[in-house]
Amino acid sequence: MVGIAKEDDGHSELHLTQSGQVIGCSLVHPACFLVGTTFEGAMNAIGRGERASPMLLPAQDEVTLYGVTFRHGDEAVIGPAELA
Repeated sequence: MVGIAKEDDGHSELHLTQSGQVIGCSLVHPACFLVGTTFEGAMNAIGRGERASPMLLPAQDEVTLYGVTFRHGDEAVIGPAELA
């Protein structure tokens, strides 16, 4: 992944994957999130104020995003394997 921007008043960074997805990473707490499956889609989602999809990394049992704690099995959660 390559860092491409900061957002949310510098509270998170955006990264572009080799496949073109845009992943956000919080700089405040351990949380990653899928902003968009394409750069264009991610920029549109940010412009519309849409919430990103929470991601669980392999070592995580849960992640908190938007004040909600997400766990394995929650339908909103995206894992790294789903990005391939």
